[in-house]
Amino acid sequence: MNYKTITRIGTIAGLYNSPNDLSGDVPRFNVPVASLRFDIGGIIGSTYHGVTTSSKPFRNPLIPEGTLVRNTRQWLAISQAELDTIHQRLCLSKEETLEARMLGANMLIEPDQGDTFLSRFHGYSLVISPDGNYQGGPVGNDAVVLEGYAGAMPCKQTGKKLAKHLGDETLKTRFKPAALIQEGERKQPIRGLVGSVLKGGKVQRGQFLYALKPTGFE
Repeated sequence: MNYKTITRIGTIAGLYNSPNDLSGDVPRFNVPVASLRFDIGGIIGSTYHGVTTSSKPFRNPLIPEGTLVRNTRQWLAISQAELDTIHQRLCLSKEETLEARMLGANMLIEPDQGDTFLSRFHGYSLVISPDGNYQGGPVGNDAVVLEGYAGAMPCKQTGKKLAKHLGDETLKTRFKPAALIQEGERKQPIRGLVGSVLKGGKVQRGQFLYALKPTGFE
């Protein structure tokens, strides 16, 4: 794939892995970690790891439920701007902390430009590298390459977890509209970006995230 543009989005500010045990009554949020290791199945150790997954109709209505399909939701990344916007739209107090891991995120991005919404970068290739001046071309062995698939839609399950954790039952219904904003005739999600892994490796806090817009030709 060739690329039209390359933009440095920001810095990896937080990393979180998904617990393997999601059962029980206690809200299970993602766990802060010092680093994440990616392979083509996603994040190693994550409950969502896998090259393939079972299809769900709310994600792709073209494919019958339960069909084996490619896993395009191996990770979720969100920007601090998206997190702050949802916090504000939920009318939470400063004491009511909303962390990226509570929304299912595996990576929190501190954007170079404060108003950057990561959910807008669906269809882009993403490079995570310790090099703060990457200009394109072949990446180093220490870089990770991801494919941004789609903006992450807010779900009822996350609203339920937030309601239980913060002790506010209204969050069960208020979370979803708070994580959608009107743009033209459509509502767009601001819960971050989901996607898959093209080249694995190790990701650590302080590394840099780049977005490469493809030409559509290979």
